[in-house]
Amino acid sequence: EKAYDHGDGDPLAGVYDTTSEEFSGQYADSIVGRDMALAVGSAGVTIIAMVLHTKSPFLTIMGLCQILLSFPLAYFVYYFIFGLVFFPFLNFIGIFVVFALGADDVFVA
Repeated sequence: EKAYDHGDGDPLAGVYDTTSEEFSGQYADSIVGRDMALAVGSAGVTIIAMVLHTKSPFLTIMGLCQILLSFPLAYFVYYFIFGLVFFPFLNFIGIFVVFALGADDVFVA
């Protein structure tokens, strides 16, 4: 409780000091579970839509393999080719985009 109070004894002085990395990390960690649940839900809806529209479990499985195999390739390019070491948490938002684009590729081909 007092760990985030950087004030001079005034109870409200440190309340708005939310720029410390410790606070940001704790906030990000508190919402990871909810965001990952949304990603899993998004994947589930994508799988159901693909099975219903293609009427082929094989095409659905191959489409999911295409989606899942894009993650290691993207990280390889990010880390080894571009040399970026820092991987911000916000990059996980891309999971939703990758699922949408990967499912779209199944229907275009």
